[in-house]
Amino acid sequence: GVVVCDPASITGLQLRLKGDDAATGAITTWSDSSGNVNDGTGVGSPTGVANVLNGHKIVRFVAASTQYFTLPDFMFGFTAGEVFVVLKLNTDPPATDTATGLFHFGDNLAFNTHYPYIDGIIYDNFGTTVRKEVGDPTPSLSSAFRLYNPHSGSGDWEAFLDGTSIFSTGTNTVNFVTGGPLFGKSKAAYYLDGDVAEILFYDNVLTSTDRGHVNSYVADTYALTIANTVSC
Repeated sequence: GVVVCDPASITGLQLRLKGDDAATGAITTWSDSSGNVNDGTGVGSPTGVANVLNGHKIVRFVAASTQYFTLPDFMFGFTAGEVFVVLKLNTDPPATDTATGLFHFGDNLAFNTHYPYIDGIIYDNFGTTVRKEVGDPTPSLSSAFRLYNPHSGSGDWEAFLDGTSIFSTGTNTVNFVTGGPLFGKSKAAYYLDGDVAEILFYDNVLTSTDRGHVNSYVADTYALTIANTVSC
């Protein structure tokens, strides 16, 4: 049969939070399975819900209940990074601006990451000094689970949705947060409103082949249609 790609075999995995590893019901600790013990600490009781996506558990965030996770300062000194998030929003665009957050992984404290903002546009501060206006993607972010995948390198910032590039720029200065990374919340009071199946965070910009391996893993595991997969 087809060998399912293993994200842990790709160099640089620093954080892996899987819905399947979370408790069912209110989550106090979301255990990191990367081997680095970068566990998430639940705030406001995000909830594990079983058998939602292709038989897998997801973690549900309710923005009105200000639910999110704090994380250790694992990104200190990173000179590049890439993250993959499998998620589905409740509404796209969100009805209120307070329900537009996703994570706080960038160190430009003047701006927040919005996935998307109430104008439908994704604004992303992932690992950069200047927030990127990624744009308003054509597929609805609430009609199905999507794979959102930005990376930040020196002179290289790009974001992919379901394996397809939706924004890129050669102008970028890397800067990762060194004081309290968050998932499910941006720096200010902007929260995620939706479901997350998995998060994968690497300390480098992956090669197109390795990115294709992760895409293949996500497609195989969660029965999603992802472009640019590479068989393992």
